[in-house]
Amino acid sequence: MKHLFPACLLILTSQVSAQSWIPDSLFADQARLVVSPGATDDLNTLLVQPNGMIIAAGYDLNTSANDYHNNMVRFDICGAPDTAFGSGGIVHHKFSQRNQGFSYALQADGKILACGIQASSNAGSGQIPFVARYHSNGSPDTTFGTGGTHTLRFDNISSGGFYSVAQLPDGRILCGGVSNANINGGTHGFGLMRFMPDGTLDPSFSGDGKARFAFTTSARPQRAVILQNGDIVVAGRHRVGNGDTYFAATRFDSTGITVSSFGNSGVFTDTVSLVHSFLDAHVALQANDHVVMACTRKTASSGVQVIRFTPAGVLDPAFGTNGHVQLSVANMECQGIRITGNGSIQVFGKAGNTGRIIQLDPAGAIDSTFGLNGHLSLALVTGSH
Repeated sequence: MKHLFPACLLILTSQVSAQSWIPDSLFADQARLVVSPGATDDLNTLLVQPNGMIIAAGYDLNTSANDYHNNMVRFDICGAPDTAFGSGGIVHHKFSQRNQGFSYALQADGKILACGIQASSNAGSGQIPFVARYHSNGSPDTTFGTGGTHTLRFDNISSGGFYSVAQLPDGRILCGGVSNANINGGTHGFGLMRFMPDGTLDPSFSGDGKARFAFTTSARPQRAVILQNGDIVVAGRHRVGNGDTYFAATRFDSTGITVSSFGNSGVFTDTVSLVHSFLDAHVALQANDHVVMACTRKTASSGVQVIRFTPAGVLDPAFGTNGHVQLSVANMECQGIRITGNGSIQVFGKAGNTGRIIQLDPAGAIDSTFGLNGHLSLALVTGSH
């Protein structure tokens, strides 16, 4: 079976003065690394440890067994697998029938946090958020939660998942995600949970460790970003009855209370139709607490939509056209967004077997000094197993 691996596994070097990026031929096989931790792989997070070791992480579906595993692969700065990590450099692990790791983060002590969806079966109503912790060698940290993982719903019925995880400066852990109604009932919404360092809920956060903004339509993947004052914006997409999806966000203060002045009575929603599938809306935070988001548009031939809104939940008219920028790259699947050290915005994705990086200046205009008129195209590699 052939698999296309994400552009994050093609390592580049940059010449800052000229804004030119070229593949680093000293890394792996001519800057390209093929890893096969499981069956049908989705590697969604790239972590760099203080010693330079690189961890690519995500999850896989084993179609023959119909189960899902958390996956992590660690390799050194030259692209060689680190055999001291997991088994031959690979962690292929599940706590239950279904573990989909959607986000990973490093703790200050070197341990690895993972979050996503966990379930004892593939039934939708049983798929609920989990947060887990692994030792730096890839083995589960059994002092965390129950056997290394903690699964819990936002209420007694709703299903859902976590899509971002971060360790706070005081050691507590913040996860952002969604709840959704299912065949048994429940509530759609965007939410947060905050945990103590041992994986138990933090009762000082919203009274029980859980904060949720109930929404009238189903929530798609949502991620959390932390503002300078400690408030938290949870941003992603929501889906309406006809299947169309749109950017959406809400804001909580540092105690887990919804900020009602944000957007329209506590919620921001956009009007541009985005992709129907489960592809993420990616989120990044600028130094002035403005939130930038990117996602494939509803019609793939229309490319990628990028927006920016203020900490108050209002589209920023200084960005693009009334807060919107359309990147007209046909059939580009948006896979990430980041803010560079000088404030530029980089949007990552792929179209077919070509990886793409598009760079915008801080105001949303194409940065013509980057790549070829703001675009960098890279041939991706496929692997088989």
